[in-house]
Amino acid sequence: MRIIPMFLMAGILTSTLATAQAPQIDFTQQLEAIRAKYGLPSLSVAAILNDQTVGVAAVGVRQIGKSATVTLLDAYQLGSDSKGMTALMIARLVEQKILRWDITLGEAMPQIAMLPEYKTVTLEMLLSHRSGLVRDVEQTKGKLAQARKTYLENALKIPRGKQEYLYSNAGFVAAAMIAETATGKTWEQLIQQEVFTPLEMQGCAFGFGTKSDPAPHYWRQDKAMSLPYSTGNSKVLEGADQIRCPLTEVAKYVSAHLTNSSYLSKETWDYLHHDPFGNEYAFGWELDTRPWARGTVLVHDGSNGFNYVIIWMAPERGIAAVAATNIGVDETDSFERTGTAIDEAATLALLQLFKLTP
Repeated sequence: MRIIPMFLMAGILTSTLATAQAPQIDFTQQLEAIRAKYGLPSLSVAAILNDQTVGVAAVGVRQIGKSATVTLLDAYQLGSDSKGMTALMIARLVEQKILRWDITLGEAMPQIAMLPEYKTVTLEMLLSHRSGLVRDVEQTKGKLAQARKTYLENALKIPRGKQEYLYSNAGFVAAAMIAETATGKTWEQLIQQEVFTPLEMQGCAFGFGTKSDPAPHYWRQDKAMSLPYSTGNSKVLEGADQIRCPLTEVAKYVSAHLTNSSYLSKETWDYLHHDPFGNEYAFGWELDTRPWARGTVLVHDGSNGFNYVIIWMAPERGIAAVAATNIGVDETDSFERTGTAIDEAATLALLQLFKLTP
């Protein structure tokens, strides 16, 4: 799992055409050309304009060497794109006054052993990668509740790093466990209750996929190799990973961000879309500015190593693109081939959206 934002080249800023209503975009043929060019097992993309999904397509197969094709109902592993959903769930709990952004680890989880310097780390810091926690420790095994406790305590034994941007899966696990402690519910229950149900996201699930989902793959030289569905991160990383969804349903989540939906107050949406500690990362999103976005861009890519999903959002312009494939690293642990293909697919969707927005 890694986050390396892949910002679109400036050259895609082109003239746009205004339309009274957004038509449905059909880019299946172009998407298949990208998939074939890079040899991906499958490739799916969604184009979102405010509260409308104006184009969505899925091409390729669930598993190399098998005939079952991907469909719009297939749920891709979101990897670290799960982090934004964890932050959204926590925002709901803050609005319900169950949690506070400034609650500390020491206050929220007295049952967790930690070095004294972590006791003042706030929920806001955890969700902005400013906690000083390490990126990861070994994913412990055993019953889930105890395994997660052990995982987090092992991370909190390591001296705190600098209080600057340090990407940490452990930080989002900690944030999820704070929500669990405050509510007495599991992270899965909270995501279902506070994200999937109110946003009417259908077909989303947790953990490893099944034969009706795209299978995980990796590159062996230029060849895509399939892996068992149980390949990937364990449920210990709930909060930082572990959600899978069809792209049509990810689009509903993205639309809520684009439209400042009544799902949250405008004040909370504004809070989630800014970095309290600078302008780098906040609440599950890398932040930057781009002329074509007319302001802030929110982007995040997610992978458990064997799938890859990227989300681009430009809230001021009201457009977003989601692209996904079921292959990740090569034998050197590089995402270069997969990342290049995903960027091309996301660019395809964004270029079509530019034609719909003046």
